[in-house]
Amino acid sequence: MPALTAARTLARALGERLAASLLPGDAPFGDAALANAARFVGDTAMQREPGSPAIAIESVPGAVGERLMRIAVIDDDKPFIVDSLAAAIAAHGVEIDRLVHPVIAVTRDSAGRLNSLSADGPRESLVYIETPRADARTRVKLRAAIETAGPRIVVFEV
Repeated sequence: MPALTAARTLARALGERLAASLLPGDAPFGDAALANAARFVGDTAMQREPGSPAIAIESVPGAVGERLMRIAVIDDDKPFIVDSLAAAIAAHGVEIDRLVHPVIAVTRDSAGRLNSLSADGPRESLVYIETPRADARTRVKLRAAIETAGPRIVVFEV
């Protein structure tokens, strides 16, 4: 039971961070949509090796107009991560309907398992994206493009 309580606490905290990261003018999440997004991001963030992104892509079924694809990318916080991901997605002809990008300090154990959100741990980018649903072939290509988008991010010191 403690693991279930910890998972619920994490999902609630992630939901709060996702909702707080909406930009002015963005449509708010409905309660169910926020809970589902937080669960998806939390599941993706649960295990991540340092220096490597955790990536998940999920096709969400539903009635016409409710179907969507979710993408979660959890990575070390670095400049231009959102721009790189957006470019990788756009290059496959997929439009972004929602993009939320909280940056959160976390603690992980030595195996990369998420222990908690913290106030002073290493900062990670949690990027949550919703797009129109794409076919399986496009999802496979999109995942490969996202996996290579991170290493292309280079910051030059002047």
